[in-house]
Amino acid sequence: MIIGVAFCALMVTGCAPAAIDTHPANVASPDPLVAGDSGTTDSLVPVTPATMVSAATARSGLSLPWKFLGFGADRTQVDIEYVKGDGDCTLPIGLHVSEVAGAVELFAISRSTHAHSCADKLEIGHALVSLPRAVGAGVKLLHAPVAPAWASANFLG
Repeated sequence: MIIGVAFCALMVTGCAPAAIDTHPANVASPDPLVAGDSGTTDSLVPVTPATMVSAATARSGLSLPWKFLGFGADRTQVDIEYVKGDGDCTLPIGLHVSEVAGAVELFAISRSTHAHSCADKLEIGHALVSLPRAVGAGVKLLHAPVAPAWASANFLG
């Protein structure tokens, strides 16, 4: 009878170890845009001059993801890595910065070639982008909305 109870207990609880919560509740993650953060993060991609495009050009392209790496000393420059496309069906156009109420919005813009067969690769750019005003003291840095086909956190992990 004791063996049957022990077996039943194993069947109910299972033999797997308890799950470990790697994301504990109520623990704030560091905010890379906190005032005072002025260092840049190392990148495997070399910095290249940013090609800036007009608002009209930005509206005609695809908005792709970018990742914040750091600010310049006076916070009027932002160091980013950005998705350029796949080098075949999605090609880079440039970056666009616009001012909105209380914020500066940054876009990484590419265009589609509408090809039916595309390369299976990802091209990444790294740029130091000049902003029209310093971020902080009531001015936020915003990531522009991203085209749905490119909206994945996995691109710039």
